[in-house]
Amino acid sequence: MPWRRWPDRRRCRTATFASLVAIGRGCAMARPLFDAHCHLQLRSQPPAAVVERARRRGVQGAAVCGCHASDWEKVQMMSRDFPDFVVPSFGIHPWWAGAAGSDGDGRELRELLEQIPTAGVGECGLDGGKKKEIPMELQMEVLRPQLDLALEYQRPVSLHCVAAHGTLLQVLQEVFGRGHGPGLVSGSTVPSEHVKNSDMPCTGGPFRCRAGYDRSRVMSGMSNGTLVHQAMPKGHGRKDALRWALITGATVMIMIFMIVLCFGSIRGCHKVQSCVVAFEAESVKTQLNGYAIVGLSTAFVLELVSLHFSYESARPVLGLVNGLDNTFMPPVLLCVTLFVLILENLIFFFSSTPWFANASAAGLPVYTAIYVEWLINVPILLVLAGCCALNRSTDEEDDKTAIISQWHVPRQPLSRHHVWGLKRFPQHSAAPAAAVSKEVLLESIEHVASTVEPWSPEDYVGQMLLQEAVRNHGRVDLMTKKNGEKLAVKRMPTRWVREGPTEFNEQYPTASERPWVDIGLVRYLNSIRYPYVCNLIGVFRDDETTYVASSLATQGDLFSWCDADPGPGRAREDVMLPIVGQIFIAVRWLHDLGVAHRDLSLENILLTEASGSQQVKLIDFGMCTVNRMCKREVRGKQSYQAPEMHGSDSYDAFLADDFALGVVVFAMAVQDYPWTSTKKGACQLFDYISTFGLMKFLRKRKLRKGTEHLAEVMSTELTQMVDYMLQFDVNSRLCLGEVCFGAAETRGSVWDQPWIQPFRSSAEGR
Repeated sequence: MPWRRWPDRRRCRTATFASLVAIGRGCAMARPLFDAHCHLQLRSQPPAAVVERARRRGVQGAAVCGCHASDWEKVQMMSRDFPDFVVPSFGIHPWWAGAAGSDGDGRELRELLEQIPTAGVGECGLDGGKKKEIPMELQMEVLRPQLDLALEYQRPVSLHCVAAHGTLLQVLQEVFGRGHGPGLVSGSTVPSEHVKNSDMPCTGGPFRCRAGYDRSRVMSGMSNGTLVHQAMPKGHGRKDALRWALITGATVMIMIFMIVLCFGSIRGCHKVQSCVVAFEAESVKTQLNGYAIVGLSTAFVLELVSLHFSYESARPVLGLVNGLDNTFMPPVLLCVTLFVLILENLIFFFSSTPWFANASAAGLPVYTAIYVEWLINVPILLVLAGCCALNRSTDEEDDKTAIISQWHVPRQPLSRHHVWGLKRFPQHSAAPAAAVSKEVLLESIEHVASTVEPWSPEDYVGQMLLQEAVRNHGRVDLMTKKNGEKLAVKRMPTRWVREGPTEFNEQYPTASERPWVDIGLVRYLNSIRYPYVCNLIGVFRDDETTYVASSLATQGDLFSWCDADPGPGRAREDVMLPIVGQIFIAVRWLHDLGVAHRDLSLENILLTEASGSQQVKLIDFGMCTVNRMCKREVRGKQSYQAPEMHGSDSYDAFLADDFALGVVVFAMAVQDYPWTSTKKGACQLFDYISTFGLMKFLRKRKLRKGTEHLAEVMSTELTQMVDYMLQFDVNSRLCLGEVCFGAAETRGSVWDQPWIQPFRSSAEGR
């Protein structure tokens, strides 16, 4: 599945290969490279193809880091298949600290270190950004045994650290003293004050990494006994733009000075009008040739440096013009500019010789070269400067203002009438029940918590992993009961779920993921026969784990569906239509019940077979709310979050769900996300669409698998509907025909869109 798990895959690709490719093009791979931190086990492409491509780029090896016990086997297999390339590393990432067993994972880690003498420890560490969901005490409890094993077996350690650098350095010093011989690799930013105040030897310098980018980068090796920062300097920031502007300004000043001298020579004056000092006509020409060689040779060097920084800053935008390829346009511009610079310097050199000077009146080649410089070279530099401006970036802290599409042309209001869906639900004659109140939801949650049963492992047989439950520190497994019934069982550590909702709220009062709300709402939806959720079988518990058993969605999630044929185009849209129609109905019904999901995504929409057709099922209600208006609550996956979530004002949770569905439909159609984040400055694709609009983006962006642009494979009707659903201006965004958006609302509905009409007609029996 070449596009499986897009956000992780993009980060993994960026961390492992993009910087290698950039360095390879810049220095022709002058020395071999070793990637000291990557997660090749998460890539969907065949490992052999990934390794071969890396080797072609000059990468001699890679340290592949496991994050939790369930992926250690994949890392071990890669080390066996590619022993001369993969250096395995096994550890428990702090995000999975809640899922770590009391001692089982430690025994397994010890066995792996004993079996593989070259294996390292990690990725492990501390994440202060997750301390509300995963207490720091729990993270440190999981981290220390791993460091002890690294010290005992003398293995290198791959570290993860976010917003806990002082604590992590203190732990490292307690375990390792003043150094660890095999080496430590830090895959995140280490502030300079912590480095300066620590006794731990350190190399690499404190780098500042851009928000939204994976912090693991390329290294040429590990230094023994040192803490190596595995970060890349910020490549597209304001400092580079300022540096580029200063260098280019100096270059232009030198060029202007030379032009003044040249114009004084071509007029044959005894003095240059703009200067106070007078020159003899014959000496002026000789001095000008000398000035030209020295001055413009200096300009040549300065311009090369400025081109380097402008190219590095403009490369993402220039690549976007060429379908995000980054392999054609920037090198062409560089080659043309360098050719002009070399040509003009050759002319300057020959113009200083007596023969050439006598053969040309007043050193005419000097003026010709300068005209060539201004007519060809400067426009190219202006193009690069414009791209640098478009590729502006912001600091991680500069996210206090709301993301509003101030550059996006507002749409005219669509039809004001929600002609379908206010009273009828196709295929379901029952009208929606009364809105869910907080009291009703709390009662359902308490009922579930009071009916937890003991877990009987002999009654269930585990078959395979269905999905990782990262935010719940667990996983979802396919299991079979003794009677042959297949179930989906979510396994979560009880120390995360706690004994009940009251204990959970006391321990994690600000947690964004609330497992008891998820279970309680599903039970309530089952009780009113809401057809778009799985049936809750029961909640069970043993000494360490809580199990939530539900009916199995036989055809998996939409992520898996998206990998199937046909490819993007009309045929795929025909297959999408009944699924998308059901999704719209399911979410609209949920909204009419007063519930906003706030975590709609491809992974949280399942398909199951029912009466010979596909039935949509929604899952994972842990972030849902019965409050329509929310404030300072950013929920959902980054690619699906509505831009207004990041602001300080209240936002409509129903319209935020509608925005997420726009991303779902887009991804189903083209097998790709429109962006990786909707946070200001975190994703260049989102910034591009904010500036130029979705339509222009579709004309520029190419398919992930293929050469066609997205605008060529998406129908006009689908493009229009998706564009309206993804409006950054909430007043222009389509709704799903919810009751709350009555006739008084000047808001369009998805059911008015031409693309959905065939489904609507079929559902209404027309």
